[in-house]
Amino acid sequence: MLQVENVRAKSENWLEELGKIYETSGEAETSTSGNELTPNLPHLSESEVLFLGLVVRMPREKRPHGLITWLSKAFKVSRKGIYEIGRRIGERLFGDPPNLAEQMKERIRIEANWARVNRVILRAMFPGNVSIRPTQQIVEEALGRRPSVGYISELRLAAGKKARDYLRQLDYSGIGRVIVGRDETYFGGKPVLMVIDPVSMTILLAEACTDRQAETWGAALLIAQEQGASIKGLIEDMAQNYSKSQRLADLSKVEVQKDTWHVLRDGGKLRNQLEKTAYKAMARVIQLEKRLLKKWSDDDFDAYVLAVSAEGKAIEEYDTFACLNAHLCDALELVDWRSGEIRDPETAAWLLDETLNEMATCSDARILPFLKMLRNHQSQLLTFLSWLHQDLLKWQQQLQQQIPGRQAATLFQQLVAQQWWAQQKLIAGYTQWQSFADEITLRLMDFTDFLPSLSELAQSLLRIFDAAGHTNSITESINSLLKSFLHSRQSFQSIDSMQAYLDLFTLWHNTRQFERGKRNGQSPFHIAGIHTPSDDWLDLLGY
Repeated sequence: MLQVENVRAKSENWLEELGKIYETSGEAETSTSGNELTPNLPHLSESEVLFLGLVVRMPREKRPHGLITWLSKAFKVSRKGIYEIGRRIGERLFGDPPNLAEQMKERIRIEANWARVNRVILRAMFPGNVSIRPTQQIVEEALGRRPSVGYISELRLAAGKKARDYLRQLDYSGIGRVIVGRDETYFGGKPVLMVIDPVSMTILLAEACTDRQAETWGAALLIAQEQGASIKGLIEDMAQNYSKSQRLADLSKVEVQKDTWHVLRDGGKLRNQLEKTAYKAMARVIQLEKRLLKKWSDDDFDAYVLAVSAEGKAIEEYDTFACLNAHLCDALELVDWRSGEIRDPETAAWLLDETLNEMATCSDARILPFLKMLRNHQSQLLTFLSWLHQDLLKWQQQLQQQIPGRQAATLFQQLVAQQWWAQQKLIAGYTQWQSFADEITLRLMDFTDFLPSLSELAQSLLRIFDAAGHTNSITESINSLLKSFLHSRQSFQSIDSMQAYLDLFTLWHNTRQFERGKRNGQSPFHIAGIHTPSDDWLDLLGY
């Protein structure tokens, strides 16, 4: 059985010890039929298994070096397999306790694997934007486990509740006095109220509500302030309930800037409508002219006279409004791109008022609602200029220390302003301004190469322009980002599950690092001065 004749023992003590063990294990069997202890090793008999188990139990000081290797070759069993046989023999015959260390290692391995599964599930959620069933396939392919739909759903809900608790504990006082943008979006008929710091893009509040009434908005503004953020200004659209919500939140004295982007958008739409009307009137005149040239008709001639009159009126209405709309856009600009002059509030207010007075002379009925909206919010369309000049005066004092000459200092300021204006156009996709931006950059380099300290001053002025808050475009951008994630979902089971999803989105967004642009390499929390133990939102939640 042992084929001892084929192997030369290294010492008499070795042979003596093996003989004793062999006698203890029982008589050798002439045939092997497998055994219960090692079902995967059918070539071993019970006595052979018992022999191997007893050899492993030999004291270390009596077991010669190389014995286990010799047994491995003789019985065609791996070294690990021989030790496993010894463990099983010890548990069954001698009552050895189970190998707790190995069990603990296995348990840790399993837990670590499931911890990895949880992270992959949540990563698939943000930023992956993957729904539940495709997440199952991804996890199974990557980690060899297939979590159930219920497991993934419960994990997401639990993580969302952890995110809410974590967000409510943060201190936002590091942001200081801040101008915030607010807006709402809808999903499944439920409004989502959002309060955002447009400079850092930090989401201060994202709340799923049952309505968007003034009382609800007032409570949302109070919650945003409870964590330390001090609101010194609001950027918002023309919703009627906003002013009441300010009073309820004790923010009546806070200045408001109405989003000029909506004004410019609505003005552009109205101009296009008037242009189409003018083209239709021109097409009508051409059509009647062709009919009269082909065959004269008094009725067609009378219609032609009326059509010519309508054409002239439509063209005049379009030309008048197109000119006034251009003046309106100019009045709401922060920088005059032609000269680089930064608009002062008095000049802009005069131009806006004169433009609206001329617009009142237009007779087209479609212009009147637009004019009424502008009149209602006229006092809050240029607040951004007063915010800008508060910070601009401090910056100009620093500039005078670097460039004593007034003319050179003014030129430097104008070049930085033009550069900022050109950057806004390029960000919006107007690539025709690229050459203009390049030219301004080269002219600025003449200053910064001569005096490198001006580079920081230029960046400081650019940040002042960004913080002026003349539009609510950052809030709209984050709303669009949120909608792109919500589009992959059909519904939520309840408003609580919707809120859990929003809290996860908020924590992920506030800790994610931007990969390009002027915020490259920084997260919203970093820019806002909010410190967290980790930059990984999953680590913050304990995953």
